Amino acid sequence: MGRGRVWIELSRVHTAGLTTALLVGGYLIAGGSVFSIHFLLWFLCGVLYHVCGFIHNNITDVAYDSVDPSKKHFPLVSGLINFRKADEIDRYLMILFCFYASYLTMLQPIPTFFLILAISGGLLYDYYSKVTPLAVPGVATAWGILPIISYYSTTSNFSPVIIYLVAYTWMQVFIQISVLGFLKDLEAPRENNFLRILGSHVDSGVLSMSFGAILYMIVTKVVHMFLLIPVLVSSASTVPAAILSGGLYSLSWVIYAKTINPINLRWDRGKVLGRIVLHEALCFLAAMPAIQGVVGWNAVFLLLIYPPIWVFVWMRLQWGSWRLGPKV
Repeated sequence: MGRGRVWIELSRVHTAGLTTALLVGGYLIAGGSVFSIHFLLWFLCGVLYHVCGFIHNNITDVAYDSVDPSKKHFPLVSGLINFRKADEIDRYLMILFCFYASYLTMLQPIPTFFLILAISGGLLYDYYSKVTPLAVPGVATAWGILPIISYYSTTSNFSPVIIYLVAYTWMQVFIQISVLGFLKDLEAPRENNFLRILGSHVDSGVLSMSFGAILYMIVTKVVHMFLLIPVLVSSASTVPAAILSGGLYSLSWVIYAKTINPINLRWDRGKVLGRIVLHEALCFLAAMPAIQGVVGWNAVFLLLIYPPIWVFVWMRLQWGSWRLGPKV
């Protein structure tokens, strides 16, 4: 089990619940059912996509992670996993994913195009993220457009709901990397960090946020918040669903505000990381009741319940703890 844990950590399996929710969400909006084999198939597709993506990201980042003190415990950096072995296994997994995804999309033009676009965005980010912040749209595309792949693999009908949902999820990933991802790595010895470019830094254990960085963080978050509204409206969700969605998003604002506090915040990377993960979960979960009018309450309850359970179970298996701490 000890050997298995390092591979689980390398592939970040504990966060795959959100990736799977994006793919099954698109399938459900297209008219799919939670009580179907295709729901399970798209769920497994999300797990495989997630595992391939994160192993590859760790492989391409190893030269940078090896000089980052906060990431010395990473399996490839610590030597717990052989680099060549990881690269070989990831190649096999990528080939398996391509065949599996091709089967699910049936090589239909629209979902196949977006599948290639998602994979290309992920590769773009992996190879250039440590060079320039301009690579962030790549990872936002790699994860944010997943719902449209499963949607158009299931139906050819146009739906504004799926378009607005993709805009929302794309912006969510963009914020998670270009704001919060750069924040947690503010101490890393790299000059591509956009928040550092804007003037933010950590000195003597104290986080100092520049006006430009705070403005950037608030504007991106406000844009993201307003992208949730057309999802709610186009799906014709009920008032209770709208209240639940708004409540979850409001909680994400509380976490976000605590994370980007501009007034000499005592730096604790472990706490910052925990808040980042919680913010990501709340934002993604807020989208689930927003599509209630299309998928129904049963699907909403399932999409709200299983991703957190997935995270907690895998964290317990990996680290024997309910908290992420400085592990990722």
